[in-house]
Amino acid sequence: MAASGKPVADCEVNFTMPKTDCGPPIFRISCFLRFQRIQLSATLPHTVVYRTFFLVVDLFVSGTFKMVSLTVLCCLVAFVVGGIPFGYLVGRAILKDDIRKHGSGNIGATNVARVIGWKWGSLVLVLDAIKGLLPTLGTRLLMASRFSEDAAQTATILAGITAILGHMYPIWLKLRGGKGVATALGVVLVISPVASLVALVLFSIVVGTTKIVAAASIAAATGFAITQLILLGSQVFDIAKLPLTLFSVIVPALIIWKHRSNIGRILRGEENRIGKRSPPSSTTSLETPGTKG
Repeated sequence: MAASGKPVADCEVNFTMPKTDCGPPIFRISCFLRFQRIQLSATLPHTVVYRTFFLVVDLFVSGTFKMVSLTVLCCLVAFVVGGIPFGYLVGRAILKDDIRKHGSGNIGATNVARVIGWKWGSLVLVLDAIKGLLPTLGTRLLMASRFSEDAAQTATILAGITAILGHMYPIWLKLRGGKGVATALGVVLVISPVASLVALVLFSIVVGTTKIVAAASIAAATGFAITQLILLGSQVFDIAKLPLTLFSVIVPALIIWKHRSNIGRILRGEENRIGKRSPPSSTTSLETPGTKG
């Protein structure tokens, strides 16, 4: 449709002297290109280049290009913000050393708490959750004011996933980051508050009974996935809800996979428990940071 409401095929456009009733220049060009596509479709083979060219034209003319561009921008910002290594920075500030050379070798709040103290570990936990929450919430507010609810939800989910990936693979630390639990908490509080509450309850129960943070994190991730899939119900495979379904499976799976070394230690009875503090070690300073899981 042209800007005047006429069908493209009825909009007589001259590329050198376009009619003024076809709308702004970009729409006049679009009318011309679409008209040429109609004329050429009978003779020009529908090659990949041909189809790709007009797909790009349609993206620029429609609002889809703006939506995709904003989504990509939000994801890039989320990845960079999610990659801010608060555990590493606190370690440098307080310990005067790389936190990855001590304890479990991880930059997460649990290792910071064991090595430096729970006061600093709690600070890292809050900061890591905020860096997941803010980009995700910002994306939702930005997209919801401009596009449909489904488009806003998809963009929000993508931004949340990239924020978590940013924490797991931070560009500032050569892609050697944490396990994503605290950052994922900030993300899911925006995307699914109900399932997040269930995950928090499970985390509290497991950590209270076992004193093992890794086991509680795995239980919380699993509980979130199951709860969210139950909440989706019959809509779990609907196209509109597919991004949320995939998020509910992929993110918990990523978190559990990042805890694979902890699972091995739990099975062997070697996993550290809350209350057992790991003092800064001079022997681990010779190891490669981030190699201990």
